Amino acid sequence: YTIKASQDIKPGNYNIPYELSYLDTSDDEKVTKKGTIGIVVSANTEIDVNVKTNNNVVGETGRIDIEIVNRGFGDIKFANVKISGQGFIIVGSDSDYIGNVDSDDFETASFDVIFNNKNADVIAIVTFKDFDNNAQGKTIAKSLNVYSREEAIKLGIIQKSNTILYISIAIILILLYIIYRVIKKRRKR
Repeated sequence: YTIKASQDIKPGNYNIPYELSYLDTSDDEKVTKKGTIGIVVSANTEIDVNVKTNNNVVGETGRIDIEIVNRGFGDIKFANVKISGQGFIIVGSDSDYIGNVDSDDFETASFDVIFNNKNADVIAIVTFKDFDNNAQGKTIAKSLNVYSREEAIKLGIIQKSNTILYISIAIILILLYIIYRVIKKRRKR
């Protein structure tokens, strides 16, 4: 017999009940036997690892997001992400425990960093257990786009600070008011 699993079945251990009936030729008696057959539906894990950045400006605090996408039929368990690289300083821990990533789902690990160089590279190591409880891993290395402050303002990544302009205008208005009051007092005399 060929047993085929449905595409939407969850991987796991299954028991298939059976009933076997036959005629015993020695005494012409009908015999029925019942039992179960154990089968294992396993699945390969297929993951993609994506790297995203936020506020990637030299000298600024930014964030590196490592996204783990599970495209396989089997869930992954005990997922952990560890990063290293050059061109940035990690603020806090260099490792983040994700836990389980269900089939056809994703999880994200976020790391706060300070970018100190336009030539930044990140290495992310993702470790996890597959359906059969075997240790698996995937390593990805990627160059990051990090911008200077001027480039980031042109691209709209950060906004130019107008605080100095507003303070200057306020001081000028206060000085004009004081000058106006002094001139008005002198004219009255």
